Amino acid sequence: VFQTGDKGFKLKDVQDGSCTMADFVAQLSNEELEAISRGGYTMNHPLGAKGNAGIFGGVTESLREKGIPPVVTTDGPSGIRIRPGRGVETTFFPCQTTMAQTWNLPLVKRLGKLLGEEVKENNIGIWLSPALNIHRNPLCGRNFEYFSEDPLVAGRMSAGIVAGAKSEGLITTIKHFVLNEQESHRNGIFTWADEQTLREIYLKAFELSIKEGGSDGVMSAYNRLGTDWCGGCSELLNDLLRTEWGYDGYVISDYSSNMTGTGYMSPVVAVYNGNDTMLTGLWLISMPSHIIEMQKAYNNDPIGFGTALREACRNIMIVKMKTKAFLEPSEDAPYLTDLFIKPEDWEWTEPNIVSTIKYVVSNVVNTVILVVRIIM
Repeated sequence: VFQTGDKGFKLKDVQDGSCTMADFVAQLSNEELEAISRGGYTMNHPLGAKGNAGIFGGVTESLREKGIPPVVTTDGPSGIRIRPGRGVETTFFPCQTTMAQTWNLPLVKRLGKLLGEEVKENNIGIWLSPALNIHRNPLCGRNFEYFSEDPLVAGRMSAGIVAGAKSEGLITTIKHFVLNEQESHRNGIFTWADEQTLREIYLKAFELSIKEGGSDGVMSAYNRLGTDWCGGCSELLNDLLRTEWGYDGYVISDYSSNMTGTGYMSPVVAVYNGNDTMLTGLWLISMPSHIIEMQKAYNNDPIGFGTALREACRNIMIVKMKTKAFLEPSEDAPYLTDLFIKPEDWEWTEPNIVSTIKYVVSNVVNTVILVVRIIM
């Protein structure tokens, strides 16, 4: 597919049948394609509720003019995560382990529906949950976020929540795909399993969530499957997920820890291998290098990388067309100016600059530790 230049098509025209998705994507410039795949690249994005996990889609004015809405994402295994003191109260739902202990599929489906209703009230289109990793070890730091040591229980419970949320128009993003069964050193760790073990235990819950629940989102894991980062593994994301399972949603990375645009968690490697967009990162450091590397990749391989980038944008647009931001647009969305207390009235638990410093220091320390591990 060649780039045609702006033909005046809006995303609504694809829904109406006035143009094809291929025609719509073909009119996008290199900068617009990169922006769609990159996303908003910061948490607490100003286009969404405070505490959001970022936005993607209409992150630039030119994309919004083409009818692509900025869709807000939220994290949290127990409901919507919005910072306290913002004038919005959200429900604290039971964690996934507790849900699994009910053995009650109608109940968890109802819970998913309630969550979908609450998320819509706050103009959030995508929930970065539920998490489906296996209770492989009781010491895993995020077992509360996972359902069970039994993949069938995990898959059926997740499928119920996904189906319930989907009935209210909420896009779920099942995670962390795959073999992210430990929290310590999960960034880039090499994980190994034979195919039978993978299919019977670690992949089964994801398969059920997609085939029975109808999930439209998948988050790739930090770890490596063998020697390949999960977000850069074509056999996992293209051959298995899309071709074998028939998945037609979007794939997003976990929180981006890549600061150079190259190597581990590279956005270029992601796009080439079926990971459509990157979750937020340290935008001040990461975004400039990511933009440069993606532009360089396009210039070096306009056919190969260009085709992969347009396919990523197609996947993202298909999901965008299912969100409330697209189906029920309003003049106030996504700014929600009337729903939140003014910034000067926020109830800070600590100065914002302190949180920023702690965040940067934490990432620097993690980077140093990673370098030391590689050297040793």
